Amino acid sequence: MKFFEHQDRARQNTQRLVVLYLLSVVSIIFTIYGAVLLTSSAIGFKSYRSKTYSQSSPQSIAEVYENPSTSRAGTRRGLRDRPMAESTTDIGSSYSTENPRGFSLWQAELFWLSVTSAILVIGGGSCFKLMRLKQGGGKIAQQLGGRLLLPETAVIPEEQQLLNVVEEMAIAANMKVPCVYVLDAEPGINAFAAGYTTQDAVVGVTRGCLEQLNRDELQGVIGHEFSHILNGDMRLNIRLIAMLHGILMVYLTGRIVLDWGCDRRGWNRTTALGLLLMAIGILGYLWGRIIQSAVSRQREFLADASATQFTRNPEGLAGALRKIQENIYNSQIDSPRAVEMGHLFFGDAVGMSWLGDLVATHPPLKQRVRRLEAYSGRAKRSSPSSASRQASSPGLSNNAIASGPVATAPAPGWLAQIPEVLQTAIQEPQSAIALVYALSIAPAENPTSQAGQLKWLRQEESKAIVDTIVGFAEEITALNPRLQLPLLDLTLPVLRQISSEECQKLFKCLSGLAAVDEKSLLMLVVVCAILQHHLQPSGNSTEEYATLDSIWNDCLLVFSLLVKTGQKSAETATYTFRSGLDRLPGAREQKFPDAPVAYDFSSLQHSFDRLGKASAKLKMAIADACFSMVVLDSQVTQPEANLLWAIAVTLDRPLPPFLTRHIKSGY
Repeated sequence: MKFFEHQDRARQNTQRLVVLYLLSVVSIIFTIYGAVLLTSSAIGFKSYRSKTYSQSSPQSIAEVYENPSTSRAGTRRGLRDRPMAESTTDIGSSYSTENPRGFSLWQAELFWLSVTSAILVIGGGSCFKLMRLKQGGGKIAQQLGGRLLLPETAVIPEEQQLLNVVEEMAIAANMKVPCVYVLDAEPGINAFAAGYTTQDAVVGVTRGCLEQLNRDELQGVIGHEFSHILNGDMRLNIRLIAMLHGILMVYLTGRIVLDWGCDRRGWNRTTALGLLLMAIGILGYLWGRIIQSAVSRQREFLADASATQFTRNPEGLAGALRKIQENIYNSQIDSPRAVEMGHLFFGDAVGMSWLGDLVATHPPLKQRVRRLEAYSGRAKRSSPSSASRQASSPGLSNNAIASGPVATAPAPGWLAQIPEVLQTAIQEPQSAIALVYALSIAPAENPTSQAGQLKWLRQEESKAIVDTIVGFAEEITALNPRLQLPLLDLTLPVLRQISSEECQKLFKCLSGLAAVDEKSLLMLVVVCAILQHHLQPSGNSTEEYATLDSIWNDCLLVFSLLVKTGQKSAETATYTFRSGLDRLPGAREQKFPDAPVAYDFSSLQHSFDRLGKASAKLKMAIADACFSMVVLDSQVTQPEANLLWAIAVTLDRPLPPFLTRHIKSGY
């Protein structure tokens, strides 16, 4: 089975398990109603209704009306003075009159009271836990004993290598470079990704990872964690944990009811209800934990397959797993928070439970290794130790998988091809801003346009900044064009440190450059789309477009830019444009234009921003349509590759395989 088939199966299994999880919550709510009905319907709830009925019957009302001097107290006194047998007989007869068939499984008032109470308990507990867990990934890493690793604090080669690998995986995954934490007190081999969104996600590794894994193995582990971030596993896990805590609240509520009943009346209906709620809470929690663990195991399979997709080297990840397999304690975490956060880690952080595989958060290591060996086309022909030695071989990092949607990280040596002056520029905010301008202005082949843009920049920026831009532009002219966007990605960590005023000025100047010369519009659109996604993320907005109607015009603009970038013939451009639109879900209900539409920089910038707010399903469809439009003529030009990069970033999609091969061929 190919690794992309494993990806699809893992996603389908996850969806089924999540639905099963929700159904279990619903069944718990109905079970609570049954428990309340069992303990109170015949004796408690119905008796109360029977008494009310008998005391408010027409006969009783008539007696009070005929004798207005009779007070409520007198009526109560009269009821107390009646013999117990007579009172009981009247209540029973009145109840028989109300419900002659006796016990009923359906009592609307009791049902809604029970369901509302259960929803409040489970929902309240879930919301409380969710608010506790929705803190930034950095806080979670600190709770686990992590130390923030910065370029200036990476004092040993292994730490600098870790930062380089994280940057490479960020480029392969088309997402911002997350903060990196090192768990210095953990000697085992393990790693984790934490955070609620891609904007606050962090990656952490143990000291054992740095000391025991070679570069290929470390790259596989980091690729695995990036897969968790990209596939939304962190958010899914947090939601499942919150729901599980809500189920646990049923047990805690039962405990409170039991204690209250014992203190007031001894063993009675209240204590029985408390015991039933505790039993429901325990069984529901156990069942929810089993489903949650099954979801976690499926996501681990998905992350393994996606890590292979990013690194193009399944042997690296398999080698890391083999080293853990040689000593099962090599992945365990000593932190007291390991039990609570065990699902975040690359390997089993806690060890086996008395329930065994039922609540295991990770699949067996042998099964994970066997799948990775299948991805590389290898049978299990060698021992773990020899396989680990083979994984350490430098040549293995260049192995390719023959099929499947592979999004490859640039080769580890690609940074060496960037001039030292440009590598230095990405370490300081002002020089990083100058580098962005140098990447955005017209190339040297168009000196008139470049001169006009530089003249305009001198009105907005200082002379020193403009001189720096000119120097960077000369270096970029001699640089391989396929390294320009990877270089732009390297500026993002520094650019995130600038103030909001500086960020607004940067976008204003980029818009001004587009107004000066429309011939360099494409690169300006690409740069702005990437910076807009990372520096002004659409994820901060609560607005989401779930239907094609909301973003149809935006798709028309972006698709028009894409076909005009790669197609010279108007007829071919129109055919490609319409074929791409036809791949969108619900496109047949829209009005197709006869030809690609007109656009400008401002409208394109707005459309990229709106597409970034589309639902995940729509983003996937739009990305697939764009990728298919480019490969329709079986060739990828450099401008098309740059524009597809920006589209993939905006839509939170990995780079397509043909694009990554196109990029890598230039290294």
